[in-house]
Amino acid sequence: MLKTGRIYVDNAGGSQIPQDVVNRIAETCLVQAIGVQEGKEAATKLLNATSLDGIVFEGSSTANMDVLMKRLEAEGEIGSGDEIIVMAGEHEGG
Repeated sequence: MLKTGRIYVDNAGGSQIPQDVVNRIAETCLVQAIGVQEGKEAATKLLNATSLDGIVFEGSSTANMDVLMKRLEAEGEIGSGDEIIVMAGEHEGG
């Protein structure tokens, strides 16, 4: 429960940061290196990926989709006339 008794909800680009996150950042000056590594390890387990190399983090969902689509296009995996179906849950959640 938040100390204020309120929950602030933002979209994926929001700036509300839970106190636990602030505390974790304060524990180390290497938050990016440590946080990303721990995040990749957790995502690897969650997604049953075969290696950490299969996990990529970007700055936003929009950036993720841009990188993914450019890569698929460059490798000939997607082209003109192909469609990507995104369900409302994925769109709103990311």
